[in-house]
Amino acid sequence: MLVSRFSRLAGSSRVVSRLASSQSALIPTAPNVLETNSGVKACLMESKVTDTSLSQNLKKDVTDISLVVKAGTRFESDVSQELGLAQALKTFSMLTHDGSTILRSLGTMELLGCEYGITVTRELIIYKLSCEQQYFNDVLPFLTSALSKPRFAKWELGPTKYQAKLDSFLFSQDPVAVTVDLLHKAAFRKGLGNSLTMTEDQVDSLNPDKLLKYHELMFSPSNAFLASNNAPQDLVKSHFENFGKGEAGSKSMVKIAKSEFISDEIRSDDNTKDSVVIAIARSSGPTNSKQAIIDSMLAHLLQGKSSSSIGQKDFLLLPLAEEHGEWAQAFQCDYSDAGMFGFLVSCQAENATAHVNKLMESLKSLDVSLTEDHVTIARSSHMRGVLSELSTPSAQVEHMAAQMMLGTAIGQDEYNAILNSVTKADLKKAIGDFLNAPKSMASHGNCSHVPYLEQIKC
Repeated sequence: MLVSRFSRLAGSSRVVSRLASSQSALIPTAPNVLETNSGVKACLMESKVTDTSLSQNLKKDVTDISLVVKAGTRFESDVSQELGLAQALKTFSMLTHDGSTILRSLGTMELLGCEYGITVTRELIIYKLSCEQQYFNDVLPFLTSALSKPRFAKWELGPTKYQAKLDSFLFSQDPVAVTVDLLHKAAFRKGLGNSLTMTEDQVDSLNPDKLLKYHELMFSPSNAFLASNNAPQDLVKSHFENFGKGEAGSKSMVKIAKSEFISDEIRSDDNTKDSVVIAIARSSGPTNSKQAIIDSMLAHLLQGKSSSSIGQKDFLLLPLAEEHGEWAQAFQCDYSDAGMFGFLVSCQAENATAHVNKLMESLKSLDVSLTEDHVTIARSSHMRGVLSELSTPSAQVEHMAAQMMLGTAIGQDEYNAILNSVTKADLKKAIGDFLNAPKSMASHGNCSHVPYLEQIKC
């Protein structure tokens, strides 16, 4: 089934690559932003795109749509104290809705060769649709109806809970995803600290009333932004003119308190394992701030020895036992009002203390020996990572929609000016801040040899 397949693919396997690649904009704020009759704002990217992945590998003109709703997991605790609702909508969003059953909706999309998926982040729920332009007018009504007029029928909710539990189980099997999730909880507690997964109790407690209440509060026209590539403007306007249950302007943008980074530690111990994943981080800046860009450059410079390394050299120099799959790398993640910079270490449990101490020693050494060449490598590695992240039209559309919705998009000239202004002194300060500033830490696995946060020698 289409939704189930993409729900699983949108899980935790890309956690490391997403963390390492900055969310900073290479795409400027577009001037062609329109507002539909309902209040949904949209950005139409006009470039012509062909794709070979649809319709039996025949080249076709492809339309990419990303609709982002400011309804991610960080908003749940302010709504009903029932965490898990955003993740539930990922699984249940295409159930029977006004005018269509799930079989008709998904069957039609699959018949027309569409690609459809849902991603839930800490700030957004992102609905992604890619189809041949000739089918755009036939397919989009299924998506808009599912988003604006859901029913969450009881006879469908029960069987679909199995998929929600399966998604959460698969998430729990990725030690890196679990560790990063715990790190967010340690560093932010509520809001950005809300989990990206659901417990069985949360799944079992779901009912149509809870889902509809969250949906009605969050899915208002003023809380959604649409970006498209190769989509006719008149069709976008017509399909979204009645989006949302209220009149245009009847609901205000959802607002939340600014996230504050705190210093704390969470250990998820399992002594049956012989390995452990450690995440340690300090605060960083929000999306497209200079601090976030500096930290992203540093994260790309310090990729260590890992499967996603794109740097030219291992500057961490940890004595990793590669035969046991040990690796270490820096990461940076940013949100509309906060961020984190830090390191992930995956190793045998007995090596944990040695690797953490060596990490600190390596950073002290780099802080002293940093040169202009390091700045050049950091900038080029960062750019390579961002270009790779935005290499497809669908990725660019999603990126544009997310940043416009969150109010963090900046023009390319401004972005380039910030990037080019980063100096050796900026990178040295970023390293020094990690060594000396308050940090949060999470570890998952056999934590018996992991030093406690206050024991780490900086």
